[in-house]
Amino acid sequence: MTDRQKTALRKFAGKVKPILGKGLTVEASEDGLSLTIKVRYIDAGNEWMTYADVAAYCNVDVKTVRYWTRARTKAASTLPVS
Repeated sequence: MTDRQKTALRKFAGKVKPILGKGLTVEASEDGLSLTIKVRYIDAGNEWMTYADVAAYCNVDVKTVRYWTRARTKAASTLPVS
């Protein structure tokens, strides 16, 4: 891989992590003329699933999972603030 490709890969990884969560690893391998980029999610290992775990399971971003749970959280709140 050339230095330009490595820089582009680092830039790609930096853009993807905030969207999909911090448990991602980005690997690149070169096989002759093709470049393979693998993005993998590493489970947090907690007893309960985190937002990032659910997002990886449902194949959506973390922001979507937070949106899904927002209405339920508001309904279950005991505070008189809406």
